[in-house]
Amino acid sequence: SQVVNLAPAPGHRLDPRALAMRSMIALTLALLAGAEHVHYPSITAIDIQHVNKLPETRGEAPPVDYDGMMFAGGLRTGLTSTWVARVCTNGCTQLPYSSAIVIGSVQGEVGQSLSWQNASEIAVAHSQDGLTVGPEDPRLDVVRGQRFLLTSVNVQSPHVSCPADDTGAPPRKQVFVAVDSDAGPAECVIHVAEPGFDHCEPQKNWAPLVPKDSDEIFFVYSLMPFQVMSLDRHGCQGRLVGSSGVHRPELSQVRGGTRYVHGADVAGGALYWSVAHTPFPQYKAVLTAVLVTGSQHDPSFELVGLSCGFVVPGLLGEGQLFAYPNSILEFDAASDLAHLTFHIDDVDNRLVTVSGVRTWLEEAYLHWKEFGTFTCPEQVEGSARWLSNSSNVTTTMAVTTTTTASLATTTSTESTTAEATLAATTADPSSTTSTVAKSQHATTSEASTETTTSSLPETTTTSLHDQAESTTTASKAGEEETSTEFAQSTTNAPVFDTSEPATKISGRMQLTVPDCAANLAALEQATEAGLASLAAVPVAFVEARGSCSRRLRDGLGRRASETAQMDYTITIPESQAQAYVPGNVANTLSTSTPSEFTAQLASNTDLAV
Repeated sequence: SQVVNLAPAPGHRLDPRALAMRSMIALTLALLAGAEHVHYPSITAIDIQHVNKLPETRGEAPPVDYDGMMFAGGLRTGLTSTWVARVCTNGCTQLPYSSAIVIGSVQGEVGQSLSWQNASEIAVAHSQDGLTVGPEDPRLDVVRGQRFLLTSVNVQSPHVSCPADDTGAPPRKQVFVAVDSDAGPAECVIHVAEPGFDHCEPQKNWAPLVPKDSDEIFFVYSLMPFQVMSLDRHGCQGRLVGSSGVHRPELSQVRGGTRYVHGADVAGGALYWSVAHTPFPQYKAVLTAVLVTGSQHDPSFELVGLSCGFVVPGLLGEGQLFAYPNSILEFDAASDLAHLTFHIDDVDNRLVTVSGVRTWLEEAYLHWKEFGTFTCPEQVEGSARWLSNSSNVTTTMAVTTTTTASLATTTSTESTTAEATLAATTADPSSTTSTVAKSQHATTSEASTETTTSSLPETTTTSLHDQAESTTTASKAGEEETSTEFAQSTTNAPVFDTSEPATKISGRMQLTVPDCAANLAALEQATEAGLASLAAVPVAFVEARGSCSRRLRDGLGRRASETAQMDYTITIPESQAQAYVPGNVANTLSTSTPSEFTAQLASNTDLAV
């Protein structure tokens, strides 16, 4: 903030033009101060409560081998709270595992942990094939007092047949489930009858939005570009609102999160807000505001803005990596208190009472009225840049620092950029890529890219095509340093001239493995083969270099497993760019889950990775 003195000196008459200029300066400073607040909201944690897992006595809940719990959250209507959660076998963390949805309530005093009451399973039909089976990520909401949820399920659509992945699992679909009978059909796979919608891509993070007093359900399909669909819950059909043709979501900076709740009434409409999240592995919270205008039966939706990613103060403990926002239990605008739920590292669950959302909404609305839709000026860590097929309609200038994957053209500063995030834990911040990206009002965007990589403790260039940089990182103090030469692949693939212009997609992931040093060469080869299979490129395009960074121990202090850091580069020569489109390859990696890549590794090595 800054104070500007507009008063003239005694006996001095201020020229009207000078007064107008000073007023403009003061207004500009005030708006800039407001911009700081909308980008970096001031959110304070009032109370944080632990949500216990299901008790040993399960009743109608899944059996005790469903020992993991995540995505615990829900909603409160009047004096009644309803909670749902995803429970899994193998702690929700060790493949293979099966998931199920439970519904019930939780009880506990302020400052104490919360325990489940009357938990029972909501059975959802799904395929039994694959490494991760069952419904995931239940998002509970209510329409006209009737509860329903959206969940991501590995199931074949009755409308479109899609090929299974290498583990035999069909791609995940969004499924509507009526908790109360009057909410709609008991269960149905949502069918989107819109051009451009890929029925065979996994569908996740659809965030329900039910306007106040509405009989209709809408959901935010994507934030970048901003796309809203209506849901005919009786026919189980999804249709775009206000546009025709679905554009591929740009998922590298922000993804859908909680349901949307009413925040405030404004001139001509109402503000609704949600907590979205940045991509894996950070999963930072992102405040999202949407303006709903028009009539109850014909509403319009406009994205007001997105904050930068943040972590609620005090939510993460020592050694914990991320807090994934999954529900808004309740919001009291008068007191500016919101009750949010998060799951920590896919293991623990928290109910967090925060203040500051109402203030952010007010500032966001004023900022939007002056400047239009806003997004974070600095794209989040681990983010991708705009894809060439982005149809985002806002103008943004972003300076990005990433610690994961980037795509850069070796001969030009104008290139499409995207992220591939397959890390299992937070990437090493010692390697960063800085990118300036600009998206103008158009259906395509260009990214002016400057790529600089800071040196790690040791850097060696030993590439099959003399183009990719590989890194060997020293182990922690007291551990043996491990360096393994790159094992060249013998798989037949197109041969290209090393002097030919090429596009590189590079990234980093961390793998938990047994006896890293002894198996590093095999892991490198498995990573190359797995990435080639996942991205549908020749294995000769892929180079992987690993290092053993730390040992993990079990509860008794015995060495249980180790972490291997794997740096990879996919080099696509210009002559092969039509057959293997770099933007498509990068987007495939950025939208793939760790479990999908783990499945590819499992098919290329006998190690437990």
